[in-house]
Amino acid sequence: MNNFIEILKNQFNIIFGTNKEEIKDIKIKNKPEFKGECARCHKIAPLKKRGLCENCFEVRKLLVFAANPQNYNNRSYYDINKQLDELTKYDYNKLDIESTEIVEHLNGVEKAFLLYCDAKSIEDFKIANYWFYEHFIDCNYLISKFIKNEYLEIKYSNDFSKLTTDILKGALKKANLKVSGTKSELVKRIEENFTDEQINNLAQNQGKKFVVTEKGLQEIGNYKPILAHDVDFENNCYDLILENKLNEAYKMMCQYEHNKLIRRGLNCDWKNPPEKKFRINLDKNLPFNLPNCMKPYEKDVKATTIYTNIMGSNPRNSVPFFCQRINADFNRRILEKAFIFLSAYESGAKGLDYSDIENLEQEQIRIDNAPKEIFENLSIDKFIEELKNKIIQAGLDIRKLEYDVLKDGTSNFTYHIGDWNSQIGRIVFGKKKSSMQILTQDTVKWLDNLPMEEYINNIDKWILYIKEIEKHYNELYNS
Repeated sequence: MNNFIEILKNQFNIIFGTNKEEIKDIKIKNKPEFKGECARCHKIAPLKKRGLCENCFEVRKLLVFAANPQNYNNRSYYDINKQLDELTKYDYNKLDIESTEIVEHLNGVEKAFLLYCDAKSIEDFKIANYWFYEHFIDCNYLISKFIKNEYLEIKYSNDFSKLTTDILKGALKKANLKVSGTKSELVKRIEENFTDEQINNLAQNQGKKFVVTEKGLQEIGNYKPILAHDVDFENNCYDLILENKLNEAYKMMCQYEHNKLIRRGLNCDWKNPPEKKFRINLDKNLPFNLPNCMKPYEKDVKATTIYTNIMGSNPRNSVPFFCQRINADFNRRILEKAFIFLSAYESGAKGLDYSDIENLEQEQIRIDNAPKEIFENLSIDKFIEELKNKIIQAGLDIRKLEYDVLKDGTSNFTYHIGDWNSQIGRIVFGKKKSSMQILTQDTVKWLDNLPMEEYINNIDKWILYIKEIEKHYNELYNS
């Protein structure tokens, strides 16, 4: 028996050698090289793991590496991101339109990215990192695909409304016109004061742009993605909520997160998520009344609140999403405040008086019609002195209170939490608007556009909220 084992050892050494490293080298040298279509850039090349070519595999490794701050011990954040920018950046000269395939339809992420490309400069198109971190796209391949399939075209855009706010303000300033207001107000001001020739010149002077074609708009559909970068997912998930299939919608969201390269949430197992309890049900009445303007759309109000909640999005994002779904527009301040309350209710927040939601409409009308004179002569010095004294008396760290004056003369107070540099309180005084705010994960408690004395009278309440929130965050941080 021993002789037989010795013979086997000798045969093994003759064939493979006695050194394990030699055996490893032989295996590597003899390993066959598989060529195929890369799952990301779709080029024919030798494939590594996950069906990726060498370049895309390196991009994936860097993205995963960069997403974990603990990895920055030996390599700087700047160096890693510089390398990532080189590997992922858009380059007009790298577009390969001719060799790109013809397709019948785009997937949900591709539709969202197509819309993202609209009105972007072909020379200087900076793509947000979330497209790479979350969806691992190859921007040059997708843009080539859009152009080849006539979803996107390159031309001088005549639609000046898609120009940035800075460009619109610059044009108004040159014409000695008012530059304040929202983007829609700036666009309207240009339409009213500029000739057609001036408007065309303004648009065309910005250079060639990517413009979504009529075929591209039909492919995207009626709804623009707002809370997710996937058109199909957002539509399908919202439809499930409207059918009151809340758990199915929640599972769909979890699968959507699981499919991302870099997922949101710390230590969240999106593949096997915990059960979700819903406080709002589409078949049951809310325990409070909505503002009059929202009552005819109660089902969509509920569905929007639930969708925003399971997506972990800021309740303010509910406003454009809701307006798009019902194809109508209202006073955005009313909707914003209502959805903040609704989100807090759905999250299970305690201590809020939800009956205030019904009165938001009347309150906003009062604020909109408030005389501007009450903001013109604000006694800021008196308020600052009172605020500082009460913060010290309450045992809070005065160094965490920051005060600065903005360019338009607005006085801005913020209170931060320790090393996290997170705002938990804000007070703003301007000539046209003032507010006292408490910022939490679930809601914002505020006083809007009131006389100075009212704010002074509410300092104690503001500080009390600050102390409670800071205590909560300190306990969370220490644990």
